[in-house]
Amino acid sequence: NRETMACGGYYGSDIKTFLAWQKDKVTRDNGQPDASVLDEDAVQLVTWHSSKGREWPIVAVCGMDNDFAPRLPATRVAYHDFSDLGGLLDKVKVEILPNFDSSETNQMFLVDLLKDAEESATRLLYVALTRAREKLILEWPCHHEKTRDTRKNKSYWDLFTEKTGAYLSGGKMMIGEIAYDYRTIATDNEPWAVEVFSLKTQLSPIGRRAIIPQPLPTDLTPEAITPSSLHNEAYELNGTRIDKQYGDILAIEIPGVDDPLEKGTLLHRAFEILCGHQERAGLLSDAIGYQLDGSQVAALYAALHAFDKWLEQEVSPLSIHSEVPLLALNSRGSVVSGFADMIVETADAFWIIDHKSDQVSTDKLLEERCNTYYPQLNCYAESLQKVRPDKPVRGIILNWVSFGKVSVWVTSASEI
Repeated sequence: NRETMACGGYYGSDIKTFLAWQKDKVTRDNGQPDASVLDEDAVQLVTWHSSKGREWPIVAVCGMDNDFAPRLPATRVAYHDFSDLGGLLDKVKVEILPNFDSSETNQMFLVDLLKDAEESATRLLYVALTRAREKLILEWPCHHEKTRDTRKNKSYWDLFTEKTGAYLSGGKMMIGEIAYDYRTIATDNEPWAVEVFSLKTQLSPIGRRAIIPQPLPTDLTPEAITPSSLHNEAYELNGTRIDKQYGDILAIEIPGVDDPLEKGTLLHRAFEILCGHQERAGLLSDAIGYQLDGSQVAALYAALHAFDKWLEQEVSPLSIHSEVPLLALNSRGSVVSGFADMIVETADAFWIIDHKSDQVSTDKLLEERCNTYYPQLNCYAESLQKVRPDKPVRGIILNWVSFGKVSVWVTSASEI
């Protein structure tokens, strides 16, 4: 809604911001497991179609000797008159071409389909041949040269040589007036069956394209970052930290939940749902997906009530927003994309709040965890200030939910 976007949106978004958001969304929504090896050390098998838009250092294009003749039955959409685009759909036709018993009738239809099949094959071949950054490996189907005149259909190799005029001469592969270096890889059945040629005369001196690995450049500006990726980053402290106790230790066990990380996620979800909305207590079990008994609900309610009471007394919120999306450009030009646990708006300022379930049972552990999370919260604060310059960010708060304690960084002259 507009109120949430006012806190979390970026009204001046440009194409770079949108693309970064889109890239982050694709990453978050990706259900594939993480690769178990580095991608530059792995072999990926993909179809020509699915290789579109992707690149690899070395690509082997297989299946060049396959033919691409049209086949029956077939279906195609036909529209020939573009003079009236508004009425185009009224004139479009769906053509169904069946497979007849008569070979002569089939041949008439196949001749009509051949042009479209060749155009489609040309586009597909172009995709396959342009995926390599350094080296391209092509099958050289020698047997096709011997049987060219007796074959019924064209192959992709025939199409490649016909469209490019490629041939071998004097240790070079010639395509038009451009000469490419190549080397042959022998097979058991043919004296030379695969050609490898370089697509670049000079390789990059760094990164995966390098012949000799070199250190990557330092001090690069990333295109996009997430605040949570900044844990333990070096930072300049903005404000002084105050630790305060607002409630009791939250001692709660949830049946079937033994993993501390999973338990922390459930506690986080409880604070997200109930902070500022204690009337939702009856919905808690359904919201976290676990059936809680009366004592468990009471313990959570007491912790949440204590935090709400402290927040009301110390901050006096006008409104509370949970899971607020933040999208902005930081001072270095990187797109910052993330979700703040809570943003509290007061009459004259904003507060950033993050709920944490870490076991900060000693002052040393508390100090370590504060140093870990401060860059993340400070990034949220800077991003919010970018999208809402009308109000200052007064401070940032870490809520240690299991200990009824907060760590507060006040970033202005006011004290909490």
